[in-house]
Amino acid sequence: MNKVSLGLGVVCLGLLSAKGFAQEAPFNNLLLLSPQIISPSQTYQVTKAGRFEGYLGLLNGKIKPKGTANGGDTDVTGTDVGIDAYYAVNPMATVGVKLDYANGKASSLKNDSTEITPSVAVNLTEIFALGVSAHLVSGSADLPGGRNENTSFNYYTLGATMHQGLWEATLAFSSKNKDDNKPQNSIAQSWGLHGRYKLMPNLALGLSLYQKDNSALSSGTAHAKDETGFGLHLESQFTDVFAGEFAFLSSADVDGASGDNGAEFLALGSWKVTPNMNLGARLSYATTSSNIADTTALRAGVFVSTIF
Repeated sequence: MNKVSLGLGVVCLGLLSAKGFAQEAPFNNLLLLSPQIISPSQTYQVTKAGRFEGYLGLLNGKIKPKGTANGGDTDVTGTDVGIDAYYAVNPMATVGVKLDYANGKASSLKNDSTEITPSVAVNLTEIFALGVSAHLVSGSADLPGGRNENTSFNYYTLGATMHQGLWEATLAFSSKNKDDNKPQNSIAQSWGLHGRYKLMPNLALGLSLYQKDNSALSSGTAHAKDETGFGLHLESQFTDVFAGEFAFLSSADVDGASGDNGAEFLALGSWKVTPNMNLGARLSYATTSSNIADTTALRAGVFVSTIF
């Protein structure tokens, strides 16, 4: 029995149970956008009947060639749209679905992608949750020479979260998809680890680590490096109606390319406009440096989160 099958079996037991361990969650994040959400098991945070979130964002970036690379700078623009919904079937189990759509344009080349992610999470005890999700990815991309490539593949995530009062710890594993005939349909297996602790009731610090096993996708004489990264996180409830989340994310050997390093600064601000609705904004700035080019990307957007 593989890991995904085992996870689905345990989850089904939770769905059939009428008893549960629902309690006020020690942490409450925007599940759609927070970089601290790495596993479907973290939807244990949905302690009310349900939750809906939506996001609309814009991308503005630039690619700056290095050395003997031909041509000047290339502007990059794009749009991000995301929605998700979660429902507590009973005090023990939560089901949900997330939809992400993104498009981009660099020079005359366009691309788009859509990812649909259904998920199930079960509170097995008062402090332990298990979750599993499927990722259904599709899209298309223009290539130089007038060609266009379509993308279509699936992968899965299994994760576990322990949480108690002042702390939370999460481990997640995502499967790979390898397609030698269509490399654009390949994705590396990965694992992630995240932990956080409340230094005081309104302030928490967190650390996250991850690795993508790009080397397992290598073929022939091409050998990709494993991408690794870490994140430093801070979240605070500044007032009764305003909360913020901040992160610094760093990555090495991005997408398996040796020496390609990335960094991102991200901020989320959320205002409680009614007892059951939050409005907020997201701002991030990311850079990637390689021997070929330097890339910058500024993302800004707004979101809404409601409970019902």
